[in-house]
Amino acid sequence: MKKYKIILLTIVTLALFIVGVQLIVDTHAKNLADTKAEANQQVMRNITNTQMKSILAEKKTGYVYIGRPTCPDCEPFRKKLVGALKETERQAFYYNTDKAREADKNYTAIIKEMGVRVVPTLIYYTRGLETDRYKGDLDDQAQIKTWLEKQK
Repeated sequence: MKKYKIILLTIVTLALFIVGVQLIVDTHAKNLADTKAEANQQVMRNITNTQMKSILAEKKTGYVYIGRPTCPDCEPFRKKLVGALKETERQAFYYNTDKAREADKNYTAIIKEMGVRVVPTLIYYTRGLETDRYKGDLDDQAQIKTWLEKQK
């Protein structure tokens, strides 16, 4: 009789453990889906100096748009880039040099590391290394879209 109680207790404990693990997995999957949905809605994410350094140091892959709202060429290009990103279902980081300058006067070290001489600049990084830089027409959304689609 004691043996059956131990077996029954073991089975109940295992069942509760399995249910608990399943709840954790389901919660994690839901949170991940919510995060991806939120990220997909936001095609261009603002980043700070620290985050830009992190992208380079952690060898991340993705698009980085460098510009500023006070630049006469940047805002029209940014709008076309956002349109092209939506069409291609891609996302980019936005490194705003005006905000970067306000946050840290030494932001130029980051700009130099990235090899940026003028804005707007759009760079594609693969594992933290620049693999391509947009050199096309700033006013041609179709050309921007084609360039985005070229990146793997």
